[in-house]
Amino acid sequence: ILSAVIGYAELTLMDTPKESSTHDHLKQIISAGMRAKELVNQILTFSRQTEFDPKPIQVSVIVKEALKLISASLPPTIKVKQNIQSDGLVMADATQIHQVVMNLCTNASHAMLDEGGVLRVGVSEVQLEKNQISAEVDLIPGRFIKLTVGDSGHGIPTEVRDNVFNPFFTTKKRGEGTGMGLSVTHGIVKRYGGKIDFDSDPGKGTVFRVYLPLVTGDPMVQAEDAYDLPNGSERILAVDENEVQVDIIKKTLEKLGYEVSIQTSGQGALNLLQSQADAIDLVICSMALPDFSGNTFVAKVNADMPVVLIAEYTSGTDPEKLEDIRIKGTIQKPLVMRDLAALIRKILDDVTETK
Repeated sequence: ILSAVIGYAELTLMDTPKESSTHDHLKQIISAGMRAKELVNQILTFSRQTEFDPKPIQVSVIVKEALKLISASLPPTIKVKQNIQSDGLVMADATQIHQVVMNLCTNASHAMLDEGGVLRVGVSEVQLEKNQISAEVDLIPGRFIKLTVGDSGHGIPTEVRDNVFNPFFTTKKRGEGTGMGLSVTHGIVKRYGGKIDFDSDPGKGTVFRVYLPLVTGDPMVQAEDAYDLPNGSERILAVDENEVQVDIIKKTLEKLGYEVSIQTSGQGALNLLQSQADAIDLVICSMALPDFSGNTFVAKVNADMPVVLIAEYTSGTDPEKLEDIRIKGTIQKPLVMRDLAALIRKILDDVTETK
């Protein structure tokens, strides 16, 4: 599903003038799709007990992005006010901090759905001394980024406040919430050496405060508008049982100047490779084909043919093992075309240099 959403949005963006409003709308669709992609990776990583690789990130940038996403779904009776006073850095995973912001903002907006109100989000820096940290919180005194998310809704009843961070606890109606949002948020914040607390006044609203240790360094750089993609004229064969996937690959790579053939079965691809031995320069294939596995397919391909493997999940892949089965690189679903285009160009250039 995400392959289609991201892939066709990227294709359309390449054909859309930068000065048009549609160009900006498409970028927002792609941005949301990329966040969804990262959240899928996060779920996969949690299920495999794999560690994240925290990087210096600006909470303010993530807050602004999250507010763009959530504002589009709010009723006109809820106004959003942001107060960004710091561009300071925290050491964390961007997707997890994005999830914290979205969880808190979603809860705040739900508290105001009936009567409307104001969603207030702020980012600032504070100094926490030892005497300001309660004994039960494992926190090291110092400088912190403080994220605040407040609402003017119905507030949290006094009798349930001790349970708000418990898994599966919710005050929402059946079908409106899982009770995992604040629990996950609490776990993420604690993981990065921070703390979360709140104040609530029944009938007047709730304010959540997140404290994350401030760090120094260069912020993680994210590609801004990377749709000037590396091009080429080589001949490529794409193999995937998903017709949407190979359609997106074909249309995108053809826009970049490549000649692209597509197949939806491993045997069909092998037949093409045998009949046109000198007409293909690189093969892109899925890990799971309808007739045999990606590894089996690669083993049947000419040993000199460079292969890019489309994997469901790439974490923990051993590069040396991939070389043993003649796979020159992997890319994870859902495909992001700038990543695929860059990987293809690198592999083809490396092949040219070694000849």
